Amino acid sequence: MSDEKKDIIRIKILIFLVYLVEGFIAYAIYNALSYYLGYVLGINSILIGIVGSIGIIPFLLKIVIAPLTDKYSLPIFSDKKKSYLFIGIIFNGIFLALFSIDILNFFVFFAIIFFLQSLGFVIMDVTVDSLAVLIKKDSHDVSISIVMFLGTLVGGALVFFVIGVFQYSYGLGFIIVGILSLCLLPVIFFMKLPPNLNESTDVNFGEIRVIFKEKKFQLIIIFAFLFNIDGGLLEFTLEPYLGRAFGASLVDVGILYIISFLSSIIGIILLYIYRNKLNKFKLFIFISYYMAFMSLTLCIAIFTSLVSFQLFLFIYILMGILSGVANMTLYAIFIEASSPKLAATSFIFLITFLNFGFLIGVLFSGFIHIGVIYLISAIIMATRTIILFKLIKIKEN
Repeated sequence: MSDEKKDIIRIKILIFLVYLVEGFIAYAIYNALSYYLGYVLGINSILIGIVGSIGIIPFLLKIVIAPLTDKYSLPIFSDKKKSYLFIGIIFNGIFLALFSIDILNFFVFFAIIFFLQSLGFVIMDVTVDSLAVLIKKDSHDVSISIVMFLGTLVGGALVFFVIGVFQYSYGLGFIIVGILSLCLLPVIFFMKLPPNLNESTDVNFGEIRVIFKEKKFQLIIIFAFLFNIDGGLLEFTLEPYLGRAFGASLVDVGILYIISFLSSIIGIILLYIYRNKLNKFKLFIFISYYMAFMSLTLCIAIFTSLVSFQLFLFIYILMGILSGVANMTLYAIFIEASSPKLAATSFIFLITFLNFGFLIGVLFSGFIHIGVIYLISAIIMATRTIILFKLIKIKEN
């Protein structure tokens, strides 16, 4: 095996491990924390939406952090990427453990901690995303996306084994998750990355302007923004709703997540098998209408009082099959649309707009009834197909 192939394998392993930790953390925050704040502590949904938005702000700062990680080195390791990963891991792990404070009495302090934890998470994420773009020319786009998404899913699945700890003590649960996320540090110390990744990159703002003038890139930006609004609307509202409406425990919520995870694997396998035969945009059109129908079904069930926890399980199994496909295909589209000359920057521009849509959803989620949220989600999912049809037309021309 050539040194170049070994380098790609090492980078893929690193990407997988970082995304695994990120999946682990994402579950702890967006499932356990959401359930804890909204159902256990009974904090007002509007306040949860506000503090959730504060925690998401660092994800919008990716647009600033990405050029910095491309251009500047830190005096920690000789390897530039390792230095940024180290900072991100430390920030993330320490401040995640501090989620164990008395949130009710130190709510403002908790919002600051949430912001700093997210900042560390973002630095990690930006660094590995730039690695993914840098090896794009040597590896099939979808295969990199699969590595990313599998890492996220496996990390989320591992959290199921610490749900019992959260049930016993949420504070202890967050401390354990924070400590476990620091286990990435030995990998950073001992993994060798290819030296060409450490070359400083001058951020060419002229090149950025050229990218933004492309009609295709503009449409993908709009699609990225619309893609995650529905996810934001549900992020801090679904788990508390399940607790209030059905008396669902955190274990029940975990079961819903695991079932969705297992069904996602089916979609991942199918996508991998047919990865070279599928048109990404046409696939997304089908997924969008499919997801819109599922969301509309839940909306009708909620407003007609026909909803049950079992129905949620069934619907989320059906949605899970294509949710994994949607996320991996989206990342593949982002990587494909990114400029290799701006390893992290152009890719992170797209991710930033994705996160901006997510933040908008979280911010307004506390004001909206869960049934209306599913209705809005269905409308957004169906509407974004207009952009996909335009992208298909551009590709065909």
